[in-house]
Amino acid sequence: MRRCARSSRPLPPVLFVACVVLGASACSKAGGERSAAVPPDGTAAVAPFPGPGAEGGVAASVPAQPACRLVRALVPISPVSSHASSPSLGWGPGVLGVSYIRDEGRRAVARLERLLDGLPHGAAVEMGEGAARAPTALAWNGSAFVLAWNEPSDLVGEVFVGLVDAAGAVSWNASRVTATLRSGAWRMPGRTAVESKDPRLLGLNDALVVSWRTHTQPEAYPLYFAAVRGLEVSAPVAVSPETGFVFDHQLAAWGGRPALAYFGRFDEGRRQVRVARLSLDPPAVVREVVVAEAAEPPDLFELAAVPLGQDLGVLWRDKTEWNSTANVRFARLASDATDVAAGAAGFLAGFLAARPKVDVPRRTFGAAPAGEGFAAIWAFQEAPANGGSAGLRLATFRADGTPAGAPLEISTGGDLPRDPVLLRAGAGDEHWFAFVRGAPPAAPGRVWLGRAICAPPAAP
Repeated sequence: MRRCARSSRPLPPVLFVACVVLGASACSKAGGERSAAVPPDGTAAVAPFPGPGAEGGVAASVPAQPACRLVRALVPISPVSSHASSPSLGWGPGVLGVSYIRDEGRRAVARLERLLDGLPHGAAVEMGEGAARAPTALAWNGSAFVLAWNEPSDLVGEVFVGLVDAAGAVSWNASRVTATLRSGAWRMPGRTAVESKDPRLLGLNDALVVSWRTHTQPEAYPLYFAAVRGLEVSAPVAVSPETGFVFDHQLAAWGGRPALAYFGRFDEGRRQVRVARLSLDPPAVVREVVVAEAAEPPDLFELAAVPLGQDLGVLWRDKTEWNSTANVRFARLASDATDVAAGAAGFLAGFLAARPKVDVPRRTFGAAPAGEGFAAIWAFQEAPANGGSAGLRLATFRADGTPAGAPLEISTGGDLPRDPVLLRAGAGDEHWFAFVRGAPPAAPGRVWLGRAICAPPAAP
């Protein structure tokens, strides 16, 4: 395994100034920036990268080698004019599942593609009543792919769940799931329930968990979860305070049990990252930990959660400044953690996710387990002075958050990629990633898929 290389000598003043002024443009990848009309070919390069202990975000004079490499060129998954959005990935027994929303204007559905060794495996499956909305969530429950999405029912947004088993048989019953999710405590006279949205799924042995946000009051978006068995959904359980406003949430395994990480605004306007440990029999919140408080609102409320052996890693976006070299923080929670030490959350070196604009990415990064640590993928866009090129970066980190190699830079054809997601295939070194290319409404979104091998980072 290659580790991050750092120069033992400081840069000469002249070279230091040149590095700061020229930035990444001095190391542009071969071939230059591609036109948006040219499909991406998975061109990869090593991105400049501050190693552990680097100050001021100045790249090391001898960059480390990337721990990841592309296995094949990027391939499109969704039809050309499908206006695709919000891809999710799931791993069955040797079969990769890719779900997304296909919106053709008059009809929008949740669509599932299954691939065997990167090739289509069976016909694509479409679910929904014609008004499906992003995002999607996908998981494997031991015998079937489980797909969740948003869709209005009687003009009220609800969470829908469908199954596609290994033989390709499709089953979903919107009325049963909708009736269950509508039976929560918020469905009472005098409450202004508007919609349930943003489902997440987690498959854990023979158990499956679904979480979502529900708009219960004008300024509240509390978080709920339920256990799923087949198409049966348990009664909803509140995770966050009823008056809280949850912006984003992610499910992950923590010490072999389900956990829910979420980012929200709570008592007295305090912005916090929290993690709730869950029980499924009966469904309940066992313990809650406050991971961090955000002094200032980030430019995008976004987080990810990834299992680290028996521990849990939580990544969340911080405020991006004009001179930021990283804008994603990381904290590691031990399996028996009841709190997090002050200052324990630090920036991930070199992890600078693209600064979103109006109607551009919904999500900008994702994470997945890798060896004793984790891998992360994020969208990037250089400053106009440096050419303005955009693409994806894929890197591995040790369990303590230190880099295990330089980021692999992946060309995506010039457009800022949207909604990148990352998945480890089984327990090996193979990772799959998906993203949306195209900036609507000028260019219809299209889901692209890539595969990489990431050398597993060793224990810190």
